[in-house]
Amino acid sequence: MARRLVFAALGLVFLVAACGLALLLALRHPSLEVPKRKALVISSVTVINPELGRRRSRTLVLRGGKIESVRESSPDDEPSPEARSLEGSFALPGLIDMHAHHVPSFGIAMYRAWDLLFLAHGVTSIRDVGVQGADVPEPLLEIRSRVRSGETPGPRIFTCGPILDGDPPVIPFYRVIRNESEARETVHRLVDAGVDCIKVYQNLSADALAGVRAAAAERGVKIAGHLPTAISYDDAAGLDLQHLVGVGGSHPYRRFVDQFAGWDEVDESRMDEIVALSVRAGIIHTPTLVMWEQLSHFMEPAWRQRTEFRFLPRSFRQVAWTPEYSPANMRDLTAEDLEALRRALPKMRELTFRLFQAGARLHAGSDVIMPFVVPGLGLQQELVQLVEAGLTPERAWLVATRWPGEWLGEPGLGTLREGAPADVVFFREDPTRDLRALSTLEAVIADGRFYSRPWLDQAVAEQRAHFEGALYDSISTWAARWIVEGLTD
Repeated sequence: MARRLVFAALGLVFLVAACGLALLLALRHPSLEVPKRKALVISSVTVINPELGRRRSRTLVLRGGKIESVRESSPDDEPSPEARSLEGSFALPGLIDMHAHHVPSFGIAMYRAWDLLFLAHGVTSIRDVGVQGADVPEPLLEIRSRVRSGETPGPRIFTCGPILDGDPPVIPFYRVIRNESEARETVHRLVDAGVDCIKVYQNLSADALAGVRAAAAERGVKIAGHLPTAISYDDAAGLDLQHLVGVGGSHPYRRFVDQFAGWDEVDESRMDEIVALSVRAGIIHTPTLVMWEQLSHFMEPAWRQRTEFRFLPRSFRQVAWTPEYSPANMRDLTAEDLEALRRALPKMRELTFRLFQAGARLHAGSDVIMPFVVPGLGLQQELVQLVEAGLTPERAWLVATRWPGEWLGEPGLGTLREGAPADVVFFREDPTRDLRALSTLEAVIADGRFYSRPWLDQAVAEQRAHFEGALYDSISTWAARWIVEGLTD
């Protein structure tokens, strides 16, 4: 009898484990065969380096993940078979999203869908400024390794590791730094682990920020993030500031609305002050206008039905991006708060244009993971926002290619020249003349790997079919409620 009970228990354990494994496999995103990196010849294209010039009838030769040459096309040029359809197209550096977040994997490899969407919209590099759900760098370092090795398709990833915040942190999984000594030690450990940059957040103390800066300078890494409320713009020299946080003045960070507090009081004089400080102190801005624009629709049920949001599972538009299940610090956003944001948006655009006109550096970023910001598409929409602010389409491309590439420190990144990374996007029409041409994307080369438009379309379609499967859709939507609440409460 005892033996039967033991075998029955073992059988039950095996059955539960088998069901769990089957469920995990059903939820796991489909894997894709990544194109091999190989030598490529693309002839008879117009090569555009934004704000540096354009050259017609050029042949690009790519080898080993680098641009080997950019030369005048010749009748003797023999294009690679996959590149013959690109003759007559416009070649530009791949887009760089300087404000992105990966979602936690939770064993279902959501990053695969995330990174595929970046590529499908012409984004070949991203700066991940804090993987969600972790206070350690390893999750992003692992994803970066898989993309680099060709195990999974995706953009070139630069990671700042976990977000460094004060005590208490704005979000529970941010890394708490209490003083200068902890800051120095943490930065050294993160750089030793392999991060590319450091991100700071709003509750960080002034002495902790001083420690971050000192250690970052010693290790040769740069700092991005929110303006800590403990310091003023006068003390923000050299930082890459996100979201235009703090322009409306310093406000203790208690609610999400505090990030855009004070904009009703921002006038011409305050804008002049921010511009002058930014130019004088070398402050860089990543305004993420698209994030603010999309957030302004947070309370609109009809907005959630827009077609582009179906690139991602239903759990985003009906759970994570709703007032009921959004991060805890956003759940108390009111209609009045969002009306204040809508009043601030024209001023945000005006300040962004003034900064550019005065010579301050700007970076294009989307803040992927925020409500209604889709990987890749969000950066294209940020280009539109920059043009609405007053930049020309070509200057918007500059802010999304060469300038970010220089900050990230990868030689030649964001340009098409000999020795630069083989990150190139091809359009049938010229998007530096009219951003509507973004819809004519024909191919993407990321780190020397060639992704045709049909390949990308098919891969995205397979991902969507997976999302819309009954099992994945129902379980992921239910699980998202539990996960989001667990991460943010």
